[in-house]
Amino acid sequence: MNIERSITKPNPHRTDRNKIKTQMLIIALQSLFLYLFFLQSAIGEARQSNTIVKPEEIKNWVGFLASDEMRGRRNGSPEMIKAANWIEA
Repeated sequence: MNIERSITKPNPHRTDRNKIKTQMLIIALQSLFLYLFFLQSAIGEARQSNTIVKPEEIKNWVGFLASDEMRGRRNGSPEMIKAANWIEA
């Protein structure tokens, strides 16, 4: 008789897992939507920008960041902070 009860009675743990899976799916879809929305706006801004970077400029930037003056840019070092501020500007 216990078998009949277990067959007809829904498992509360299973329904909780289904609710959690559904909530996780909704959160994942919302995150994907937001990501695509912001990606689209970023692409639109990039298309509107007419800035052209010349290869010589890139060579100078990499040269500065790789120079002996920057001393390897270890985490927390003054050189790392200097490089971060330079890149940000």
